[in-house]
Amino acid sequence: MKKFLSLLYQPSCDNCKVTTINRGLCSKCYSKIIFAMNNYCNKCGFYYKDIGFQGLCANCVGNEYYFDSIDYCVVYNDMVYSLIHQFKNHDSLHLKVLLSSFLIDKIRKALNLQEVDIIIPVPIHYFKLFLRQYNHMSILGNYIAKQLNMEINNLALYKTRYTKMQKLLKLSMRLKNLKQSFSCNKKYRKIIENKTILLIDDVITTGTTVNECAKVLKKYGAKEVKVLSFARVDGILKCV
Repeated sequence: MKKFLSLLYQPSCDNCKVTTINRGLCSKCYSKIIFAMNNYCNKCGFYYKDIGFQGLCANCVGNEYYFDSIDYCVVYNDMVYSLIHQFKNHDSLHLKVLLSSFLIDKIRKALNLQEVDIIIPVPIHYFKLFLRQYNHMSILGNYIAKQLNMEINNLALYKTRYTKMQKLLKLSMRLKNLKQSFSCNKKYRKIIENKTILLIDDVITTGTTVNECAKVLKKYGAKEVKVLSFARVDGILKCV
């Protein structure tokens, strides 16, 4: 019976759906992922193709962000877009295991868990939550927190108004679109006071979203805001 079921329910690649030996990505899809090792700016995450780079990039020398650091797992490309899009918009919630494995590995390698007090996912507006029925970052955050025995709060940070999709806007409009669009729930403000927050998101493009979130968290007393994203678009941040 087990042999019959194994033939009937053969595992497939989480991206291209080709039959595989184990769950996850097939070798072809996995080979398309560009991992961010230690070759990115300590502050904004600017990606350097030369492995071994450490320090601040030229863009960060004269700019100040509300977040204290950015870490991410992979460089954004078509392969990464496919995974995130399936998970975010097509109810492929089983992908939480795959995506979380990348994030957990990055947390263990790049962060000191003893220094992080609480995980806070980037929130979505309640109307978008109603349409989608779930916040994909909360799902990832809950899974990561459980695996690493970390504290998480999905309600401390919330979105105050519905905004247009950032990817559809020009740079000048992205900053205006998200300005004052996040706030901190009064009920949970005490839990972020003097705490080190791990703010998690799926993709960082210009950095506007995480910078606005960090701004709110710092306003209500967060000591430090470390950003962790699954992916980051190659290029300098343009949120200041």
